[in-house]
Amino acid sequence: MKKNIKYIIVTMALIILAVIFINRSEIWGRRDIVFDKTIADIEFAQSFYISTNAIIIFDGETLYFCDKNGNVAKNIKFAAEKLKAYYANNYVFLYDEDLNKIYQYRDTGELLHNIKIQDELYNIKYLNKEIVLHLKSEEKEMLKILKQDGKLSDLYETGNTILTYDLYKSDKFSVGEILNDATGYKSMLVMVDGQDRKNKEFSAEVCLFVSRKNGRTIMATDKHLYLYNGENELRTEIPNISDILVADRNIYLLHSNIISKYNMKLEQVDKLILSANVSRLTMVSNSLYAYGDSNIGGELGTKAQFYTRLGTTVEEMEISGITIGALKEGKINLYKIINGRNFIGDENE
Repeated sequence: MKKNIKYIIVTMALIILAVIFINRSEIWGRRDIVFDKTIADIEFAQSFYISTNAIIIFDGETLYFCDKNGNVAKNIKFAAEKLKAYYANNYVFLYDEDLNKIYQYRDTGELLHNIKIQDELYNIKYLNKEIVLHLKSEEKEMLKILKQDGKLSDLYETGNTILTYDLYKSDKFSVGEILNDATGYKSMLVMVDGQDRKNKEFSAEVCLFVSRKNGRTIMATDKHLYLYNGENELRTEIPNISDILVADRNIYLLHSNIISKYNMKLEQVDKLILSANVSRLTMVSNSLYAYGDSNIGGELGTKAQFYTRLGTTVEEMEISGITIGALKEGKINLYKIINGRNFIGDENE
């Protein structure tokens, strides 16, 4: 009898411990977003960027280099009036429109190059370890690669308007363009593979997105999703999207607060209805996140899915790793993505 009672007590204790362990695992396994701090001493920020090593902020006159905790480590003031900041990978580029000159800085604040250009700078992207500049003149638009010595090499040029582009290698890339003719507007997809060049035209469609991986090109327009791989061509009709993300051989389309997931056969394999107003998609530690001007959804499509409302509408938001930055009225607020409740940030800092 005593042995049976002892057995029952031990069994019940093990069950209770197991329940506690499971509940604690669920709690600590959940992620959340909490306020960290407002970056001090910067009150008129125009743009910002979170790189691997730093938070970079530009207020129109001064470039600030902060550590990931928001502490200013270095600042550089400029006398020029017409400066615009572009961010790519671990670099910031300041474009002087009057002098047609680009100043390239590392995210540590080190000046790397002064780059003189002949045409207007429109955009800078970091694509598969290459820095690609999109330039415009009155007659044409150009894509150029910025080399490590600060010199530019020609990649592509066209008389049409370049809408989007992606690069796998310097001789394997795809460009989406738009042009007008007597019959109206149409988009054109140009796929370059070494000496081989293929053009595809799409009447009354606007190219929104291009992704290039070796021989495969994925393109989204305002009406269809296309996939080209060698001689294979696939197409499927899609709703009007606000963002698209290609990751792990999956294509995620965001539309009307719904995420539709497609495979590489352009078959829809999943649909997720979100509980927040969002407009952008990103990956955080291999998990799908979506965000808008006041809401963030994390770990989407998993049991740990969560939503955070910032309580205010922001002008710009950046997510990099576990750090989130939000710009509003010249101030940068920082937030952290945390596991469980192990955060000690102070909102009054």
